[in-house]
Amino acid sequence: AGHRLDYKLDIGSIILAPKPVEGISAKTETEDVQLDSKSQSNYATSTTTTVGSQQVKTVKVDSDKVLAKLESEAPHVLTIPVSGKTDVAVAELNGKLVKAMESKEMVVQVKTDKATYTLPAAQINIDSVSSHIGKDVALQDIKINVKIADADAIKSSQMSVAADSTGANLITAPVEFQVEATYNQQKVQVDQFNNYVQREIALPEGVEPSQITTGVVLNDDGTVSHVPTKVIQRGGHVYASINSLTNSAYSVVYLRKTFTDTETHWSQGDVNDLASRLVLGGVD
Repeated sequence: AGHRLDYKLDIGSIILAPKPVEGISAKTETEDVQLDSKSQSNYATSTTTTVGSQQVKTVKVDSDKVLAKLESEAPHVLTIPVSGKTDVAVAELNGKLVKAMESKEMVVQVKTDKATYTLPAAQINIDSVSSHIGKDVALQDIKINVKIADADAIKSSQMSVAADSTGANLITAPVEFQVEATYNQQKVQVDQFNNYVQREIALPEGVEPSQITTGVVLNDDGTVSHVPTKVIQRGGHVYASINSLTNSAYSVVYLRKTFTDTETHWSQGDVNDLASRLVLGGVD
């Protein structure tokens, strides 16, 4: 009781799992979304629940309202804010809306206080998702959940140990990004993308851009790898903008590597920079 077992597979595989354990409903509210930064009032509803020790806030988009808007306008970005402090933020759309957004080359953007996830609708690949769930299932009956969550204790520990092994210091708590399609008890994880997908992680107050070396992704084997990263400042806050081809847990590290055998070599700056970003390594 109170537990379930999930089998996580790459897209193209179906996850069969018992019905999730229901959380305790805390509150339900109407929410606004944005189309190209223009606020659309009451285009979503949010429900906050407690599942185990985690607070989960789900913002469910009124797909019919957005679809009606798409018929008269040609927006590029659908932004779904998930405001307030929560451990797991979920933006819920249906497959029919995702398909329409794909045809218009739109982007879905989920924003929380901790992170922003910007995902081209085409990268969800709703046709492939639908084919694995069942071609007889209507697209509007398939839920697409885009999640930004605090990494669980296991992944947080793995990332901390992996960072320590490289000599790096974690600057932010690991954040997990996930895209999941569901229909009844069937689930498909969308973990791989054809093009780089952007996510931003807010850096703690007081952290300067010079204290950031690179973003890292947690691999399946428990190691961490460099991912293309740049530090940006916006509205008085500092963010790490990370681009990746996968979904997983991400963090930001500080690391400075130097090598004695390049001290007088023309490549010293480049070698040190690449090593500090975990792109290359050296030996004693």
